[in-house]
Amino acid sequence: MYNFDYSKLPIKNIQKIFPIAGGYVNLSFSVDASNKKYFLKLQPNTKSNFFDYELSSLKELTDKNIPVPQIINKGELDNNSFLLLEFIENGHAYPESYRKLGKIVANMHKNINSLNLFGFSHNFNGGTIEFTNKWTSSWGDLFIKSRMDKLCSEIYKKRLFSISDLLLYEDIRKIMLKSLYYHQSSPSLLHGDLWKGNILFQKNGDPILCDPVCLYGDREFDIGYTLALEKFPLDFYQEYNNIYPLCVGYEKRIEFYKLYVFMIHLFAIGTDFYDKVKDTMYNILNNYGVDFIKG
Repeated sequence: MYNFDYSKLPIKNIQKIFPIAGGYVNLSFSVDASNKKYFLKLQPNTKSNFFDYELSSLKELTDKNIPVPQIINKGELDNNSFLLLEFIENGHAYPESYRKLGKIVANMHKNINSLNLFGFSHNFNGGTIEFTNKWTSSWGDLFIKSRMDKLCSEIYKKRLFSISDLLLYEDIRKIMLKSLYYHQSSPSLLHGDLWKGNILFQKNGDPILCDPVCLYGDREFDIGYTLALEKFPLDFYQEYNNIYPLCVGYEKRIEFYKLYVFMIHLFAIGTDFYDKVKDTMYNILNNYGVDFIKG
């Protein structure tokens, strides 16, 4: 199917390779060698720098003592880029597991960019869409102007938004810009794609963060992600707030980041997420009211 000679991988004595179900961006495999097991991510027909963003994200989290898979190697073979990581045997989430996860995420968010800037060293590349992570002093500029506005434009180009949807987004945009200006958040180290599918629990129940697309941004971005697709158990949020309490008004602002998640999925997957996008935009409008835009 793909022109990739697995024997050229920097692994000795490869015995078996199995495909693993994953996301819609990369191909994933488990690789059994004589004395170890590895996790292989593959992106066909790309250069070796395709995984540089994830590689930098893993290194950033490792440097901050956040548990992530160990990096083994990365490169390009037969016109396919690959990233080789340690294989984490998936265990179970025990009663304490999500409390541990809440502590890990809270401590991750306590890492504030030393220059008080939002962004990251690499731009976001989701396979079908790219966002700049250019350093800026404004979270509103990075999140709304560099991400949300581009998403809206690309969704419209795919005819998944109507003119009336664009007009509604313009109202939501004004709300987000004004709300985030008053909020004045700090640039925390974020995972960037924090949902249940990117959390592994080891056999002892300890959590591992996987597939990071890090940036320094408003920590409510990560929390919104956890609430959008499949809400984490209550223990996670309680432990997080015990360690690093969320700011006043977060309940309203969380909807901005849920909207981002739903728009990403609308763009990438299609109309199944249209109703969620529209419902979330109306939630934001109802939470703030038309007077907030005018005031």
